[in-house]
Amino acid sequence: MRSFVPILALFMVTAPLLLAQSTETFNTVRFEDPSSIGSFVTLQPPSGISPYSLTLPSSLSSGSWTFKVSGQTGAMTWSPVFNLVGSDKQIAWFKGTDSVKGSSGLMWDDAQLMLTLTNAGTVTAGDTAFKLLNTSTSSTVNLSKVGLSITSTGALSGSGSTNTGLVVDAQGGVNNYAALFVNGRVGVGTSTPAATLDVNGDVAFREVNYTTTLSATANDVVFSTNNNYSYVRIAGSQTASVTINGIAGGVSGKLVILYNATSFNITLAHEATGSAAANRINSPGGTNVLITPGASVQVLYSGTESRWRLAFAGPGALSQFGNADVTVTNNIVLPTSTASYLRLTTGTALNKYTATLEDGLVKGQILVVQNGGPKTVDFGGTNIITDGSFNGMAVGDSILFVWNGTKWQQVARQSNA
Repeated sequence: MRSFVPILALFMVTAPLLLAQSTETFNTVRFEDPSSIGSFVTLQPPSGISPYSLTLPSSLSSGSWTFKVSGQTGAMTWSPVFNLVGSDKQIAWFKGTDSVKGSSGLMWDDAQLMLTLTNAGTVTAGDTAFKLLNTSTSSTVNLSKVGLSITSTGALSGSGSTNTGLVVDAQGGVNNYAALFVNGRVGVGTSTPAATLDVNGDVAFREVNYTTTLSATANDVVFSTNNNYSYVRIAGSQTASVTINGIAGGVSGKLVILYNATSFNITLAHEATGSAAANRINSPGGTNVLITPGASVQVLYSGTESRWRLAFAGPGALSQFGNADVTVTNNIVLPTSTASYLRLTTGTALNKYTATLEDGLVKGQILVVQNGGPKTVDFGGTNIITDGSFNGMAVGDSILFVWNGTKWQQVARQSNA
């Protein structure tokens, strides 16, 4: 164990080293300055008689000297001091064998924060405020070594009390990294992570509510700063359908869920040249992806391909566009862009009503039409292909169509006749 060398006082001295011309008086040792007789330093006895004190003569006004007493030998000497500083509650440490050093960047606060580490000033190179090294080794098996352990426990009785083990706030730079885990696995809710990130519990992707009205054709869309939200609720005051040609902010493996909270269709265009190449969307089969009102899709960014790829399509991507009950008037255009199941009800003025179909929105879109009567419904228009025997839908008949990119192709028919 290192011996303790008490530092009695700090003096600023320019005169030569004081000569030990001492005069012993009652309970006092006095050191006089030979160049100024009568100017002296006194050392008083310890507590119980009176406290120690050192009095500098007025001629000793500057310099760097300290008076110390060795705890081992009892010797009293003067010696230079290097950067000996201090303030209230400041932590000090031994610097060599002859001096103690402190720093305003290392403080002990017994009122609120127990320890404050401050690294201020201008950074001219790599700068680290605090570094903790645990380089201990052992050949013994089944040992556990921890570099840093933070435990924040204790009852907090106040209403709404919060106990936080660690707070990290990184900001002000071009790149701000809250934490870097260079090696090792990260466990959340588990002390034995089995993957690079092992979460024993639920995961929440906070949403951004995007209320800006999108243009009819939207290129390189930014829903939030750098598109840094994984769940995007598109809720602008749209007045018509929207086509999104690209999404900015793609990073390898980035996941974005798009939810259509508007009253109009949103189409993700396949390889649309209106957006930058790295922001484009590549969908299966080279077709556009439809997001109907209330539906959602999930896109995943490929760093290798520099494209957004469709990862998951909820209701609305291919066939499930909802349903609608339609009262048929003659030559009506049926709303196939908003429903995949149409239940028709006719009037009674005609024996047969003619209807046409809107074009499909995406290749592979499925449409089911059922005639609830009471009259026959026939289909016209150039965007439909029926079998040769088709002569209208009798009451109760159902027909299954699929959009092949240019026409509705009849796939199956169930007749009630």
